[in-house]
Amino acid sequence: MRLTLLLFLLLILAPLPIRAQSASLSYGQTVTGRITNETFRIVYTFEGRQGDIVDVTLRRTDGNLDPMLILTDDQNNLIARNDDSAASFDAALLSQQLPHDGLYFLIVTRFGQERGMTIGGYSLTLSHVGLTTPSGATLQYGDSVVGELGGDQFQQVYAFQATRGDIIRAAMQRISGNLDPLLVLADAQGTVLVVNDEDPDSPGSLDAAITDLRIKKTGTYLLVATRFGREAGESHGGYSLTLDRLPPQSLGKVPEKAILLDYGSSVTGAIDNDSVMRFYLIDAHKGDVLSINVERTRGNLDPTLTLLTADLKELAANDSGQRGQNARISTYVVPSDGDYILMVSRFNRDKGITAGSYTLSLVGRVGVAVGPGGKATLPYNSAVNAIIDDGNVAQQYTFAGTAGDVVTISMETSSGNLACQLVLLDPSRKQIALDDPGTGSARLNKLKLSATGMYTIVASRRGREKGSSRGAYLLMLTHEK
Repeated sequence: MRLTLLLFLLLILAPLPIRAQSASLSYGQTVTGRITNETFRIVYTFEGRQGDIVDVTLRRTDGNLDPMLILTDDQNNLIARNDDSAASFDAALLSQQLPHDGLYFLIVTRFGQERGMTIGGYSLTLSHVGLTTPSGATLQYGDSVVGELGGDQFQQVYAFQATRGDIIRAAMQRISGNLDPLLVLADAQGTVLVVNDEDPDSPGSLDAAITDLRIKKTGTYLLVATRFGREAGESHGGYSLTLDRLPPQSLGKVPEKAILLDYGSSVTGAIDNDSVMRFYLIDAHKGDVLSINVERTRGNLDPTLTLLTADLKELAANDSGQRGQNARISTYVVPSDGDYILMVSRFNRDKGITAGSYTLSLVGRVGVAVGPGGKATLPYNSAVNAIIDDGNVAQQYTFAGTAGDVVTISMETSSGNLACQLVLLDPSRKQIALDDPGTGSARLNKLKLSATGMYTIVASRRGREKGSSRGAYLLMLTHEK
């Protein structure tokens, strides 16, 4: 018996002859092929992790093929083989647990292999159906793990990597015993972010779930699978834990699942009759200044922009841009900390007839508060709001510049009849630039700094003390790259 088994292993694990073909395979993939007298064995490779539980099914699609399926690791160790189910001419390896991380080989052949007589087409499917892993292991999106709680083992901890903007769902279901699941999400430092002991989608089931949670910071997170009462709890039993992320293509269709849009980012999208509106989430702070632009890239789309509060109250709509080509919301000052919803649509929305793709970009300048005496220090790419009147005819802002830097400084009147004036002083307090147009807008455009040190911006009005204009303004300092 042992000699027979040894000869069989040598046959199937020996270096493959020329007649064996090979290809790669991924979880969830189905491939087709054909076994012939000339090609009686085809090898597929796939990457697996320790604890992965896989199903492999092999089905004849034509001919008289009697399929055989063999699974080995990269060290030529036989893990499983099957040529049963002769009545349906199928072979299957079900609920196979992989012993280690690495490359695995799926060998599709026929009963008798080289000496076999059957031929025909086949379909092969590789499925990832679960993961058996100890507490402390790392999960990936799409994983489903099983475990057991009871006695002194009242919780198991799993780590996973998440990216800012991901919207995740984690669910813990009882599969045996009287376990009352409790699910905890924490950051890498152990700070608890969310606790749940009842799945909102399955009320009364005692299952636990964390649904539609948006990740705010890229990093490592911890999922704690435990029971109600934790260490003091008395329930026990087996559980399954799943971790998923909403697919990117499903985001942006409704405000609740808006696409996260960070300062300085640019994204693409499309508007058509099936998707009349696309939604984006902006995490902003009081005093920040937003400049938003959407531009058509293909089709005849006539784009529009609308900025909304988190509860969908309109704050601003496209106030500039070329009709039919693009739309802009320029220099919007954020009123308070929080989340804001940006909607991209088309002219006349549901009643509109244009469609096409677009590029959306967001520039956010950090708001800076004016200190005592009308002075403040500005970082690059920041903005400040202030008022010029008879009691405050000028404000001074300093910034740290480096020789060779190229900067743009703009001053725009936001209320009143203010006639803006801008002056820039170098580190020795020498005036190096002036713009006094006598209008509500002044600009020092793309100035190249000649020295390293602290520069001073003087924002004032025409005539200063003798001037009569007054009003609020927005000043922005931009580092040109």
